[in-house]
Amino acid sequence: IRNNEFLELNREVLKDYPSLKSYFDRHSREAGGNIQIRGEVQAALIQTVIPSARQDTGFQAWNSQEARNIRNTLSHNLGGISEQELFRAWGTGIRNKQAWEERLLKSINLITGETFSHFRNASFFPAIQHLLQQEVKNLV
Repeated sequence: IRNNEFLELNREVLKDYPSLKSYFDRHSREAGGNIQIRGEVQAALIQTVIPSARQDTGFQAWNSQEARNIRNTLSHNLGGISEQELFRAWGTGIRNKQAWEERLLKSINLITGETFSHFRNASFFPAIQHLLQQEVKNLV
């Protein structure tokens, strides 16, 4: 279910993943309500559905308190973000585009269950990046 900008998780998921109940208890707006898939709920959902994420270094870096704080700060920054800020938002050890793409690729493979060998094969973004950049220029 989509509500504004965040997907929502229906309480029905508790039939398959009862360990998520505490998140519904804390975050649902009304009894029997849905919860938004963001923050700690998003991390818990990933770890519950994909148990191997708990040991995945990319997921651990993405889910660290420091990376969450950086993403939160950046999400409130209307002026855009620098490349270095993007790298910091993905956790420690990311200092250049190649390292960021590798971490992102591992995360995509973890979540999708695929084994893409290159970032350009796993993501649609490189294919549309030029079009997006052109559209942004047209808006300015």
